[in-house]
Amino acid sequence: MPVETLTEAGRDPALAAPTLRHPMMEEWIAAHHEPVGYLEGAVADSLGLIYTSGTTGKPKGVQREDFG
Repeated sequence: MPVETLTEAGRDPALAAPTLRHPMMEEWIAAHHEPVGYLEGAVADSLGLIYTSGTTGKPKGVQREDFG
């Protein structure tokens, strides 16, 4: 969480420091040189319903089109 958000919420800004329990995004990207690409039968192929972020209202379920 950004320091500014923590400060505004009255929380300790030190909470924004990385715990180093997980790799930083830049480290993870550097360790994965090739993109994954298409995987036959991947979970995303079977997802028939996704949810919107609710930017303009409440989140809603949206049926995916069948491209198969």
